[in-house]
Amino acid sequence: MNGWHPAELERLAADLCQAAHLPAPTRADTIREWHLSGVRRLHLPGRTLILKYARPPFANEPRALATLAAAGIPVPELHAHTRHGTTTGMLLTDLGPALRAPSLPETAAAAAAHLHRPDPLPGHPTINTDTLKDAPGRALALVDQAHATGAIADPGELHTTLKRLDHITARRAADADRPPYGICHGELHPTAIHISAAGQHILDVPLAHTGPGLLDLASILGMRTTNVPAMDALINAHVQAGGHRDTQAPRAGLAPARWALGWHRVISALWHLHQATDQTHTVDQSDTAAAERQLRAAVDLLE
Repeated sequence: MNGWHPAELERLAADLCQAAHLPAPTRADTIREWHLSGVRRLHLPGRTLILKYARPPFANEPRALATLAAAGIPVPELHAHTRHGTTTGMLLTDLGPALRAPSLPETAAAAAAHLHRPDPLPGHPTINTDTLKDAPGRALALVDQAHATGAIADPGELHTTLKRLDHITARRAADADRPPYGICHGELHPTAIHISAAGQHILDVPLAHTGPGLLDLASILGMRTTNVPAMDALINAHVQAGGHRDTQAPRAGLAPARWALGWHRVISALWHLHQATDQTHTVDQSDTAAAERQLRAAVDLLE
């Protein structure tokens, strides 16, 4: 169960259309949905619009859309937004179906190069060297919290892995603010790069932040791969597409591909641990298992 009630979503859509001075939708088609967010196509007289709805930590997307649009990043136009309890609803321009998926590494790397501008995002989170140094401690606190609530039965292996990570963090967290550093997406999966008849747009931006562009490049490959040659190809394509040449520079004594993949695994593990301790939904034990895998992979890459 995703926990989204059709009647509540109908009210959300009606409120958004009213706020945008539009008639109520006559039909809604679900495009995708999971327990933290969903997307529906609303059919109004003579047009369609997109209803997107989300719970924390994805509930701040309206602000991110406005900030990125002001920075010249091509994102869907936001017509209205509202909050029903913990649910944020957004009414967006319908960009139409994707004509094709972005090619790897060329199209995805070019989209990242356009996004990664050396500008901060005021009011949004920041990832820098200090953030990375603090990551093992934050992860340990989340592990202990998950253990206290029963989400993790035996935290011993995670404690051991986090101790190893903490020993190498001081020397491997350096150079986080080396270019490309600035605007980042936060989860730049290929599905977030939408190529349609309306052009190319960046979607799903609630985790936008100021940080190292290399971590965005790593997120293109997903949370499971540790494919260093594939990461090298993305880095080279990023520079060829106009990205900063320092993308190819070593960081903290590591090749940039290993640095990026390793720290992306740490950030991913923190995400899963946050989900494992979130009391607003039923904890999925796969989150703790994923965190363990991510942290082991991070240690192997960063040592």
